[in-house]
Amino acid sequence: MKKILKRVRSGDIIAFFDKHHLINEIITNLTKSDVTHVGMVLKKGEKVYCLESHPYDYNKSDIISRISSGGINIVPLEKRLNISRGSIVILQLNKSVKSLKFETKSGKIIDGEQKIWDYYKRNKHKKFDYSLAFSFYSSIGGSNKTKFCSQILAEIYQELGILPKIVPANSISPGIFLEWQKKMHNDDDLKKLKFEKGFKFKKENLNVKNKNEQKIDWFIHKVILYEPNNLKNVY
Repeated sequence: MKKILKRVRSGDIIAFFDKHHLINEIITNLTKSDVTHVGMVLKKGEKVYCLESHPYDYNKSDIISRISSGGINIVPLEKRLNISRGSIVILQLNKSVKSLKFETKSGKIIDGEQKIWDYYKRNKHKKFDYSLAFSFYSSIGGSNKTKFCSQILAEIYQELGILPKIVPANSISPGIFLEWQKKMHNDDDLKKLKFEKGFKFKKENLNVKNKNEQKIDWFIHKVILYEPNNLKNVY
């Protein structure tokens, strides 16, 4: 786990494969993907967090507080990985988002990591909505007051300029980041989902175990999903 915490960088994507809940089974059936949830690594000095939009706030200890505080939150990454009851894949970008520079309205120059923090500060009050999570399969579109997991990741990548805005962020399902070639949405839209500014996912593997004895796979040339006592290729 310590190796993971040292090697991850802000902007890396965490994909969860957890089918221990009914809603996760529904998600996998609708998206035709084994990915049930995604989050993003966000660092502050030596502290490492998982930025996510989730029905539960895993900073809370009791179930009532977790549900009432659910939505866009940051959770210490080690804690978040150990809570998971399924396999996990971490996708690391080939370049640090800190190499990106942006000018604020006040004229201040900030890097990509700070831009992600700014996104979190603007949106941390927004809730997770299951109906919005499935809006990419309907014409409803949802409300900007609520956001689902892969939507906020897509919005962040678009704000960083490494994912084109030609595809709406609320049309990006959790499995898209791992399975670009899967036909989960319109084929023409999938072809447009290409990283810009020289970014891509690294071809590097690292395997560790969390407290539940499930392996975490450091992606990335082909996606390998390590299930307890069962090794299989996702594709």
